[in-house]
Amino acid sequence: MSAGDRGSSARSRRRAGVVIPLFSLRSARGWGIGEIGDIAAAARWLESAGLSLLQLLPINELPLHETSPYSSLSAMAIDPQYLTLADPSRTSPLVQGNMQIVAEKAGTYYLPAINLINIRVQKEFVIKNTQRLHVMFNMFNFADTKTVTAVNWLTGPAFNQPADTLDGTVVRFSLRYIF
Repeated sequence: MSAGDRGSSARSRRRAGVVIPLFSLRSARGWGIGEIGDIAAAARWLESAGLSLLQLLPINELPLHETSPYSSLSAMAIDPQYLTLADPSRTSPLVQGNMQIVAEKAGTYYLPAINLINIRVQKEFVIKNTQRLHVMFNMFNFADTKTVTAVNWLTGPAFNQPADTLDGTVVRFSLRYIF
């Protein structure tokens, strides 16, 4: 096979398409957030434009309070918000109407302020021009506050309750001798 043949073979395998987040695909039939059902119409439109690839950004289900689509719960689970809802006969779109949304007040899911005071003192002593003595003193959580470091996000009676706290003061003293 000559170099010219390899080039033409590579060109015949080349394809063009688009990478798009699903929420950018909207149809008159959907809720306006992009749905799995909108993919078929988008693929037909791409084909009519001479494109053969449609790549979607991740549509996996996210953990509670996660915003990055790359931090999904599972590589297999599609986020339910992208499912297409229609009547059982599938002859007409879902009629959008009033809906009640229960919202929590701002700040409900945030950890409390961290009230830590850490103290660090370090001194270097030079001994005989070539030797050094480093003295270090660290005190963590000086005020001995019970700082919340994790909150329970699972549903139930423990929801939004502290799951872990930083208790007590930690003191560390160290010496380092360099010769």
